[in-house]
Amino acid sequence: MDIKFDDHIPIPSKESCYKYSFLDKMKIGQSFVVPYTVTARPTYNQQFKSRKMKMTARKIDNNLRIWRIA
Repeated sequence: MDIKFDDHIPIPSKESCYKYSFLDKMKIGQSFVVPYTVTARPTYNQQFKSRKMKMTARKIDNNLRIWRIA
């Protein structure tokens, strides 16, 4: 098995690797939509809490709309 080594490939920042890093850029009053699952609301609630932010969410059809409220 041959392994190819690459040179001069920059290491991405840690922030760009996190699945929920886009939440850090949200401003109060902004919202986004994700597909509704039974785990979606608790997952996002925990992600907001860990950032000391508040959110509210509403199920609309088969989606979940999430707003940043504080």
